[in-house]
Amino acid sequence: MAVGSFLHISDLHIDSPNDSGQARVAAWAALPWFDTLLGHSYDSLGNIEALFRRLNRKGTTGLIVTGDITNTGNSSQFAYATNFMASELIPPLGNFVGLSRPGWNELAVPGNHDQWSGTSVFGGPPAELWNVYRTCPFAHEPTPLSTGHLLRFAGINTDSEVWPWGERRIMARGAFLDNLNVLDRMVPAPEANEIRVLLMHHSATHSGFARAMTGASRNALLEFAAKKGFYLMLCGHTHVPRIEPLDLPHGAPRALHACCGASSKMTTIPLDVTFMGQRPLRERIPNSVLLHRLIEEQGGLRWSVEVWFETSHGFRTAYSPSGAFLGSLFYPEGSGLPDGL
Repeated sequence: MAVGSFLHISDLHIDSPNDSGQARVAAWAALPWFDTLLGHSYDSLGNIEALFRRLNRKGTTGLIVTGDITNTGNSSQFAYATNFMASELIPPLGNFVGLSRPGWNELAVPGNHDQWSGTSVFGGPPAELWNVYRTCPFAHEPTPLSTGHLLRFAGINTDSEVWPWGERRIMARGAFLDNLNVLDRMVPAPEANEIRVLLMHHSATHSGFARAMTGASRNALLEFAAKKGFYLMLCGHTHVPRIEPLDLPHGAPRALHACCGASSKMTTIPLDVTFMGQRPLRERIPNSVLLHRLIEEQGGLRWSVEVWFETSHGFRTAYSPSGAFLGSLFYPEGSGLPDGL
């Protein structure tokens, strides 16, 4: 029996829209090196809304946002994004498209693009940042579930120690020891039947120098998760959806790490855009969302997560025989420790 569900979106990359609500596109966007700087797709926003409405017809579905709702942290981008999330986009910005979720930022954390200057990667963070997002870190009080479990969400800003003019900013790396230290003092030891979920932007499983966490921040994150029982970690940033186990230190159970891909990023630029007469053909990753479900089973509660990819007919579930697009954690009744992945 379903106990609850959450639609998880990330990396909307809302940019300054044209008259049709689509992000403006410059000629240089035809070059593959600039894919990460492309703005939003208005059609994708409509597909997110259609899925969210469909899910809510079956029961109330929560909304989780793991950062980069804007492309450069511009005030007009924040306004456009918050209108889409909290109410709807009205003409001339949109044809009444929106999620109509006024409290959307209760389960939301900022991304690195949200902390840009408003025009470029360097500078910032913008004044709108903490007017739009909740101050990080945060930890909600536990919510009782019908199964007797308690559900607690917490969030961190994985850009909190990124200098606006430094190497970490331009390489999109995450650094956040200060946020973890504060959150460690904010949350007590978990209760026996408590399920804890940590929201963040950067991925703990993404490797390489660019776009990853610093080694110190990642190691501290794993120690914190093991110490305070955060066995569910939800993130974005990489633009590629991944659901995978994450080994924690000190003999703790493995965590479930669920990374949402970009949800409304432009994946196909206008067909008439070229650069110096060229339009290179390259593989693009479709937009995606994650659907989290809490399902009552005999002896406990299962947290399951699925990847839904955007198609020409909207978002569709991506069941995979290999399990690459599926994952779950089972919480036995009366225990806060998950019983295997």
